[in-house]
Amino acid sequence: MGLRPARDRPAALAAAVVPERRQRPHHHGVLVPKGSKLLIVNDTHVEHILKNGSWTSSGTAVTAAEPGAPVLHNLDSTGGSLEIGPFTTAGTFHIYCIIHAGMNLTIVVQ
Repeated sequence: MGLRPARDRPAALAAAVVPERRQRPHHHGVLVPKGSKLLIVNDTHVEHILKNGSWTSSGTAVTAAEPGAPVLHNLDSTGGSLEIGPFTTAGTFHIYCIIHAGMNLTIVVQ
């Protein structure tokens, strides 16, 4: 899945839907305007725990927060939605689900 611009949404809030898909790695990306928040929507009742960082192609989780990234400490979602941000620094940021190997989200802030 490619990056999706958040242009069609209010400037104060960008949205990304991170659906649950089984039996394959997840790689999602979203464009977020600088100063905006990101709304993560869990449209299932499957638990996800989000942290700064990403899964590598070898299946290793790497926890790291890029400079300027909102810090996530085991942000838990079991259905519903979560707001992350605001993203006040332009750049590329990564978050991942510590439960589901390969589930990554790339956030590009412009």
